[in-house]
Amino acid sequence: IGAARCIPRRYIADFVQKSQRTSASAAFVGSSALGMALGPLLARIFQAFPSTRWHGVTFDSITMGAWTMIVLWIVFIVITALFFEDPMVKVRAAKEARQEAEIERPLLNGGNGDEAAPSAREERSLFRRPSFKYAFGPTMVTVYALLVLKTCQQAYLDSLPMFTAILYSWTDGDAGSYVAGLCLSMLLVTFAMGWLSSRGVSDRMLCLVSLVLMLAGCGQLFFGGFPRWNFFSGGTAILVATIICEGSFMSLESKIIHPAFAEGTFNAGLLSTEAGTLGRFTGNLLLSVAGSITGLHNPAEITNFAKVLWSAVAAIVVSNLALFMFYFKRIGSME
Repeated sequence: IGAARCIPRRYIADFVQKSQRTSASAAFVGSSALGMALGPLLARIFQAFPSTRWHGVTFDSITMGAWTMIVLWIVFIVITALFFEDPMVKVRAAKEARQEAEIERPLLNGGNGDEAAPSAREERSLFRRPSFKYAFGPTMVTVYALLVLKTCQQAYLDSLPMFTAILYSWTDGDAGSYVAGLCLSMLLVTFAMGWLSSRGVSDRMLCLVSLVLMLAGCGQLFFGGFPRWNFFSGGTAILVATIICEGSFMSLESKIIHPAFAEGTFNAGLLSTEAGTLGRFTGNLLLSVAGSITGLHNPAEITNFAKVLWSAVAAIVVSNLALFMFYFKRIGSME
């Protein structure tokens, strides 16, 4: 599953033009949101699936999810094998052609072994390339942002059933249906991101807006599950912010990362994926710690749980926002 996120992210970073990278990142995030929506919806549908056996194979409410994923993965693998062209094949072919041309050039120039002078465009590109030290700080800020957004998103999605079960008497199916509807609505957010990017809005501004909105959502959720409109609007703000944040910071990271990272093991795809994995771990860790401090057995404990959890998440978001503003101008010069 991790490779399914890491590889497409590196593909976007390495082979999509800068002008289209934000839209491509938004499409990637939108696809993830669609998957997050379909999971709970299918689980709700499969709950009513009758238990049957066919040639010794069991099909029931538990196994139908696995059988569905098997079919989807087979379809994906077949489509990829038939229609996807590895861009590295073309890159290697072009590199070999350039090397052959460089070998033949001295012969065409009368045996003169001098290399051709670089073009003005190549000189400008080399001059503008930032040093590793200059690019390291901004790159790490984007990686940290991807960790923070997943921490915030995981904390909200995994804590939602705790609030709704005790405060609103929702079942797990009710909470899953709500999450599914909320994630489906995020497709509109990704379309809006692509539209804003095509109108010239920079990744920096999208990142800044998303961090501020994320902090506002944490502030709303700090007060617990009442009033309901505050709880659900705060959760919506959190999810909208994390969707924008993931798409814009993923795109920004690919634009400012130094070639020493981009061309090595710790490339944009791996860094963003590992940051997300660590963010999910951090979100669940905060849930466990906050729950052990306050308890989760009655409305009063749930209210205290919200205060502890969302004050901790807000502190992490503030630290990210402070670091981002510290490097704001430098990122602008590299974007």
